[in-house]
Amino acid sequence: MATETVATNAARLVTTRLAATIMPGAANRAVAADGRLDVLAGQGGDVTGIRLGDRALGRHGDHVEPGISLGHPDPMINRAIQILSCVGNIVTLLDGPAKGTAGLVYGKHGTTLAALPQDGLALAAPGERVAIEACGAGLAFDGEPDVTCLSLSPALAQAWARRDA
Repeated sequence: MATETVATNAARLVTTRLAATIMPGAANRAVAADGRLDVLAGQGGDVTGIRLGDRALGRHGDHVEPGISLGHPDPMINRAIQILSCVGNIVTLLDGPAKGTAGLVYGKHGTTLAALPQDGLALAAPGERVAIEACGAGLAFDGEPDVTCLSLSPALAQAWARRDA
């Protein structure tokens, strides 16, 4: 069994520790098929009981995002979180009962989305501070000048490149 790696510019990328906050959840109003107004859990917050990969159909929600939604009330700091956070970056809770719990950025949709182990997720709450080890914006692959990644961590890129020979 051989493990392959892919040559990238990862050694030249800057890693920045970003300070984020678990953002509050949202409620969305929607008109049901029968015309009545419905109120649904929406984006943001600390969503427990739904994991990545769970079926979305049958849930009473609208744009529900599993895990924690990360951002910052200061627009400039929030912009940095949105641009510099990459899928596969490590996040660590800095305070609250789940202090020290680590997870991974898995996406972006208005906020930066992170998955945590369920035991840590159950203890986390909106308003708590999180550190994001942001690295990967501008990741490029040697020999592929037309491909640049804007939101992929070098560690995740390498994990995808590994395969049995």
